[in-house]
Amino acid sequence: MTVVPMVMKRIVLIAVSLILVFTFTSQVCADTYYNGFLYTYQSNSYMMVPARGVFQSMGADVKWYGDTQTVEITKDSLKIALKIDSTNAIVNRKAKDMPVPAIIKDGSTFLPLRFLAELLGDNEVKWDGNTQTAAIPFNNGYIYVKAVDYSLDATSFTQKVDGVVVTGVRIPYNSPYKPAVVLANNQIGTTQSLYDMAKYYNADVAINGTFFSAYDGNPVPWNTIIKDGKVVHVVNVGSVFGFTADGRVKMDKLKISIAGGTNGSYSWPNNWYAYGFNHTPSANSVYIFTSELIME
Repeated sequence: MTVVPMVMKRIVLIAVSLILVFTFTSQVCADTYYNGFLYTYQSNSYMMVPARGVFQSMGADVKWYGDTQTVEITKDSLKIALKIDSTNAIVNRKAKDMPVPAIIKDGSTFLPLRFLAELLGDNEVKWDGNTQTAAIPFNNGYIYVKAVDYSLDATSFTQKVDGVVVTGVRIPYNSPYKPAVVLANNQIGTTQSLYDMAKYYNADVAINGTFFSAYDGNPVPWNTIIKDGKVVHVVNVGSVFGFTADGRVKMDKLKISIAGGTNGSYSWPNNWYAYGFNHTPSANSVYIFTSELIME
C-alpha cells in the first residue's frame, strides 16, 4: 500500500515538501488495477475495460491510428484490430463481432469485457458482482478492472474544526479518481508550490501530505513516506494514512525497522540498525540516504 502522513497542518501554498494528488490514472502494483464502467447498449448492461491499459499489462503492443480511429493490438501471434464506434473486430485476419462497439471515454479506448473473455476463454475471466470488479488472470497474478461511476466528481467544502476554518475535498468512493504520492521536484528536501506540483502531474485534486519546515531550516518531512511501493523516508513518528491499490483507505501507527548485518551474521557484533531514512541526522544516530534526498 502507499502510505503518507496524516494531514494535520495548515495549508502552505508557496513551499511544499509532499502532496497527495488524485487523478484518473490507476496505480500499478503486484496485481494491476484499472477503472472501467458499466455501459448500457440496446437495453443490456456491459462491463467496459480500457484496451491500452489491460493489453499493455499483458505485454502487448497497442497502437492508435487517429486518421482511421483504429486501435491495433499485437501480442506474440495474436493480432487484433478495433475501430471506434464499431462492433466489428479483426482477430488474426478473421472477422469477429463484439456485443458492444469500442468507444472512447476521457481519451481512452474501451472495449467490452465479454470480448476479452472470449479471447482468453470464458472460464478464465472472473466477475465479482458485489464489488463490480473483473479479475483477468495473467502471469500468476490478476489484472483487476473495477466499474466506477464517471459522473461522480470531487467537490470542495469549507467547515470549522475546533474553531479553525478548513477547506477539504470530498471524493466519492466509486469515482474514477486514484491517489498518488508526489514529491516536490521528485526529491525529498526541496520545496515547490502546490499549484506547480499539481499542474506538472496533471492532477485534478491536490492536498498537502506531511509536516515540514516550510519557511526556515531544511524542508525535510517529519513523517514516514512510501511512494509507489518504495520507502523513501522514515521517521516513525505519528500516525499515517494510505491507500491500497484498489482504493481502500487505511490509517494506523506504522513503524518501519531498518536492520542488517555483516559477514553473513545478524548477531552481535555484526548486527546493525539505522534510526532514520533520508532524514536530517541527529547526534549519535545512524541514517541511510538514497538518491531521493537533497540536503543543502
